[in-house]
Amino acid sequence: MALALVFNLILLIVTVTIIVSTLYVVRQQSVAIIERFGKYQKVATSGIHVRLPFGIDKIAARVQLRLLQSDIIVETKTKDNVFVTLNVATQYRVNEQNVIDAYYKLMKPEAQIK
Repeated sequence: MALALVFNLILLIVTVTIIVSTLYVVRQQSVAIIERFGKYQKVATSGIHVRLPFGIDKIAARVQLRLLQSDIIVETKTKDNVFVTLNVATQYRVNEQNVIDAYYKLMKPEAQIK
């Protein structure tokens, strides 16, 4: 009887682990890029989703679709040879149609904007 109880407990723990590793949530105003064995599979929008367990399907990245702001300090020279330092606030966002390009083609988007 005790052996059956231990077996059932182990089976329950394994089942719960598999279920937890298959479910994932993507928050509002963001998307998740899913890769299968390192190859692009799909883009998951906000909500609860199911993936293959044990690292077969992996969340490669979560990309924000909100408006982001980058503060840049620019030093420029005026016509009368005076150097002026300006603080520039650049606002940018990723279009939902271009999420794949934004993740796979740009290494450091904020540094490229600067």
